[in-house]
Amino acid sequence: MPLNKDNLQKIIDELEETNSKEDAYFGIFKYGNSPDKSYIKGNKQGLELYAAKLLKASRDVNEAVADKEKALIPVDFHETWLDGETKIQYIEPSIRSREQVKAVPDSPVHFYNLDILRFIAALMIVFAHGYEGYTGWFQIPKAIQGHSSTSLNFAGEIIKTFHGHLGLGVDFFFIISGFLITYLLLKERDISGQIHIGKFYLRRILRIWPVYFFIVIIAKWWCVYLYEPLPDYWWTVTFLNNYQPIFSKSQFPFQHFWSVCIEEHFYIFWPLLLSLIPVKNLPKLFITIIAFSILFRIYTYYTAENWELQAAYNTLSKMDTLAIGSWIGWIYFKKPFEIRISLYIRVVVYSILLLYVCFITTFWENKFLQASFEKYILQSFLVFWFINYMFNKKALLVFKTKNIFHYFGKISYGLYMYHNILIIFIVKMIFWKLGLYSFGLYWVIFIGLTFIISILSYEIAEKPILKMKDKFSYIKTSR
Repeated sequence: MPLNKDNLQKIIDELEETNSKEDAYFGIFKYGNSPDKSYIKGNKQGLELYAAKLLKASRDVNEAVADKEKALIPVDFHETWLDGETKIQYIEPSIRSREQVKAVPDSPVHFYNLDILRFIAALMIVFAHGYEGYTGWFQIPKAIQGHSSTSLNFAGEIIKTFHGHLGLGVDFFFIISGFLITYLLLKERDISGQIHIGKFYLRRILRIWPVYFFIVIIAKWWCVYLYEPLPDYWWTVTFLNNYQPIFSKSQFPFQHFWSVCIEEHFYIFWPLLLSLIPVKNLPKLFITIIAFSILFRIYTYYTAENWELQAAYNTLSKMDTLAIGSWIGWIYFKKPFEIRISLYIRVVVYSILLLYVCFITTFWENKFLQASFEKYILQSFLVFWFINYMFNKKALLVFKTKNIFHYFGKISYGLYMYHNILIIFIVKMIFWKLGLYSFGLYWVIFIGLTFIISILSYEIAEKPILKMKDKFSYIKTSR
């Protein structure tokens, strides 16, 4: 018969009271060069204190199983008496039988600081459109004007160049999506022997469609209210919005939906390909996609007058970035890794990136090279940034505990979807009506409204739907 909760607590109290943490030692270490073997080194005090941690998990098992928010019981591995190369961070308790527990998939997957990168990517786009909105509806801020209201001083030229590169936020989103979706699908295939494609589609629908189609539904009313022409809905409801600027013209309030549509195209075909192709052969798929994307951009360069639009918005032109992120996901799936990059190298790389985005508009004047290869220069910096921040414990601003920036990462989809439809509202309904022109006030209102609406959307609508999404998840992800 298992011990009841009171008896367990008595044992825990006795173990913790009779053993000094100052004298205790417990560590889990790798055994030789074997990646799948380890051993425990510990004295009596350390072993008994660690046993107390395990007994606490047994004590709380019923509450943890009943409450999904507490399904993982944290282990404070920062305590001074805990050591070792392998740190157990969580205990996932269960009341099931041994065979049932063995059949359950791994603990919820959560790449701890991925939310931070999502937030940064979203913020890049918000700032890009926000600056573009103010200068388009009003004028260049006086602080960066040159000899006339339409010219720029030295600082203005730097800001203009920097602003021109903020669209990299979309590429960053693609790298993040490619990495995470590929890793999760391969993990699912590894554990269950297959990818549950129908459930994957349902999960994506529940994550993407509610906000997407909410904006589609209110678009008519929003356009009438703001005295804007009604859009052509066909491009957006069919998820072909990214082709509208190529063959027609982007329309408010859907101009920024194009990247979501490209990701939807990726979601349609990717689980099918990962189901059919052996895991060991996936690098060939990644290389094929990247090569095909390059060849497609070269083809449109020679055959299409609007080749720049083709390169910017066509799914076939952009799928290489998703493949790059997917390749990183495959590498991490094959063998999870951590990296160490010296501070000197990081400073040099980020300094080069900063100088590039502030002073270089285009690396090559040759249009052919711009069409085919130039995007990879800045994307290589994004890949470095992603890998360093995700897998280097000593990277700058890697947070060890959750904070408000992780929450901002959770609302990043809302930040992206809502921000662009608010710019005209702020201009027409606030600034014009009140006779305002302040650049600083514009940013306070724009950022404030964007965050407020995104938070409300996440808490009221998205969060409950995300809980529904968990019912169709084979590999659980924590939020």
